[in-house]
Amino acid sequence: MIRSNPWLRTLFSLALYVSVYYILFRDLRSIGLLVLVIVVHELGHYLAMRAFGYRNLEMMFVPMLGAYVSGQHESVEPAKRLIVLFAGPIPGLVLGTMFGMLYSYQHHYILYLLALMFIMLNLFNLIPIAPMDGGQILNILFPGIQRSLQTIFILLATAVITYMMVFYKSYILALLILLLASRLFRLWQRQPMQEQEHKKTEPLSALSRNEKIMFITLWVVAIIIPLQTLYRVI
Repeated sequence: MIRSNPWLRTLFSLALYVSVYYILFRDLRSIGLLVLVIVVHELGHYLAMRAFGYRNLEMMFVPMLGAYVSGQHESVEPAKRLIVLFAGPIPGLVLGTMFGMLYSYQHHYILYLLALMFIMLNLFNLIPIAPMDGGQILNILFPGIQRSLQTIFILLATAVITYMMVFYKSYILALLILLLASRLFRLWQRQPMQEQEHKKTEPLSALSRNEKIMFITLWVVAIIIPLQTLYRVI
């Protein structure tokens, strides 16, 4: 019955997600807030995909990783694909900024947690490294040079994480470095073949110059304003 019902699969994956976090951390309040942040993020993707005619939509939670929304569509214009990608982090960043402003007037710890979690999770998703939203956005905006750009961001992120790991002696961060190295390997070994297959099955389409400027501006604003709020909150 669970296999045939996408909503039951979603609820089952959510229950498993919460159970794993509760076993590890025993903090229901933080887990509840984390689930709220993730649901808002993925619901944004879900509603945008639904509006653009995606079929077989399904939301799934993955313990220790997050969640994702899957769906099918025969052909989606690049601008609509970008709207779908931005529809996940933008609502969370707006809410996080609002909670941060409220926290500056009323120093309630719950407002601090909501601002921190909404902003940090959604900013993380806008980092231009696939498979995060930012990496997919980069791929659509700059399909010809996205691998080189992702490589630069991966190397910069690796350098920053390595510095933090050594400075704070937090060697658990080595796991992030391994994940980034794995992504870099896949980027240069597997993606070229995937790109060739993709070109054979989907007609090429491109964004206009004005559309690119608009989405790049949105990307920059979506990062800068919440960062300023995060700086004030912390």
